[in-house]
Order: sequence, then C-alpha cells, then structure tokens
Amino acid sequence: MLRPLWKDPDDGGRPEAVTPGPTLADAAARFLGYMRGFRQASPCTLSGYGADLKCFGRWLSASGLADVALSALSRPDLVRYAHSLDRAPGTIRRRMMVLQGLYSYLQELGEVETNPVRGIRLPKVPHRLRRWTTTEEVEALMAVAELPWQKCAVALLAATGLRRAELCGLRFQDVDMAQKLLRVHGKGRKEREIPISAAAEAAIREYLPCRRNGRGGRALEPDSPFFISRKRSAVALCTLGAAIRNLAELAGLSHLSPHGLRHGFATRLLRNGVDVRTVQELLGHSNLTTTAIYLHTDAAAKRAAVEKL
Repeated sequence: MLRPLWKDPDDGGRPEAVTPGPTLADAAARFLGYMRGFRQASPCTLSGYGADLKCFGRWLSASGLADVALSALSRPDLVRYAHSLDRAPGTIRRRMMVLQGLYSYLQELGEVETNPVRGIRLPKVPHRLRRWTTTEEVEALMAVAELPWQKCAVALLAATGLRRAELCGLRFQDVDMAQKLLRVHGKGRKEREIPISAAAEAAIREYLPCRRNGRGGRALEPDSPFFISRKRSAVALCTLGAAIRNLAELAGLSHLSPHGLRHGFATRLLRNGVDVRTVQELLGHSNLTTTAIYLHTDAAAKRAAVEKL
C-alpha cells in the first residue's frame, strides 16, 4: 500500500486525503512509451533508460520506498540515491539525468509539482584525451578477422565512422553499391548518406556472397538486416562489441573499441584538411561542439609546431 499523504485545510477542519501520484513502476512504463512514440528515441536509448530506471527501482526497494509515490520522494531521498551509486562520474550523471527527464515528463502532465532532481550537484566528468585508432591498427584488425562479416564490420566502422548501433541497424537496401553510398539511420531518427570508400567496398563485396545465401540458398529481403546472425536476425550490439574486442585481443590492441574506430575516422578526416562542418555531417552530430572534441593533436604534431619556434 502507498503510505498515506494528508493535507491540512486552511479552515483547520478534518484533514483531507491527497490523491497519491504514480509510483515508479507505473511512471517508468509510461515514460518509456512516451520516449518511444512521441520522442522517437532509438532502441539503444530506450534500453539504456530502462536499465537506469530499473537501477533506481532496486534502490527504492532496498530503502523500503518501492510503493511510495514519486511525488512524495524528497530531494534528500534522491541525493542519497546519487551518493549510493558506486559508479564512474559519467554513469552517475547519466542515471540522474534519466530521473530528471522522468520527473519533467510527470511535471508536464501535472502529476508532480516540482522536479526534485533538478539542481542536485553531480560529480564532474574528468576530461581525458580520446583514444583513436590509427590506420596501422585498423589493418592489424583486418588481418586477424577470419569471418567475412567481421572483416566487413571493421572496414565499415573505420571507413565511415558509424556508431555501433547504426552499423547493426543497417539494412540490405541501405547499402547502395551502384552509387557507393550508405544510408544511415542515426540518433533522433535522422538519416544521412556516407560515401563508401574503396577499402570498404572491397570488404562489402567479399561479404555479400555469404550474406545473400540464406537457408536453402534463398536471397534475403531488401529490408532485412545487412549483418545477420545465424537466426536471420540483426547482429546484436553485444555480439558486435564482443567480436571487436576479441579481434583487438588477437591483434594485441587491448585498448581498441568500436567507438575508437569512429574516433579514428573523424581524426583522420580532420588531419587531412576536411572542414569541421563536413565531418559533423558525416558523423551525424547535431551540435558542432560535439565534433570539436576531435580537434586534438598528437605528440608528433605538437613537437613539430614547437620546433618551428
């Protein structure tokens, strides 16, 4: 049962019961539905939001607050939750931002009066130089990849800068070999086109015969996933991530990740004189400041600049 909430009337009469607001179990389901339908959030975003809300639900249960209405939770309650998160600063900020979004949604519906998450001081995320993948490291990955789909995935990540979810979301009809273009469905349901380089084209042509031959030798439908599992469904994000990590370990590149290939793509473009605006469009960034993080220089470039003095 919900714990009783009472409101004292101004006339000093009998207390009047206040209708409790939604609990997390009810609000989370509706919030995710709103993000899916109205906000058109990607499956990856929905999965992450769902996991973060489940984490909050576990804390509520452990604190004896599972049946308490969200409107009855105070700022100190949410501060205690933030302090309980034994995670990296970036993870803590993300989980609290998801809660802030949930309360903002309920506030717009008039189901809560205030957003207690807003204004809570959160840990700062330390600034680190981004690790990016060199051409030699990409070649080393390609050399140890035995399966055609893995070699093609590495080539596309390195030569197009796709996000992991964008690569797994590619459909057969999105790969236009005639015009040498990829049609990518990015964050926020935004679409963009990326040219296919010669290296990526060679890897795709090596993979296509394996991909076309479904069970019984039947050709697969145009809207079917480009990278398919044995069950004829799209290759999962975790499967792709595990494949890249295994290849990196075989190549002696334990630091390498799928996102590192994206960083390498952006960095190589900028170092070859491509303007930031074009790089922004190729990466699918909404904000130019996001692209600006790739405007770093390596030790060799810095040394050359200093030696000019």
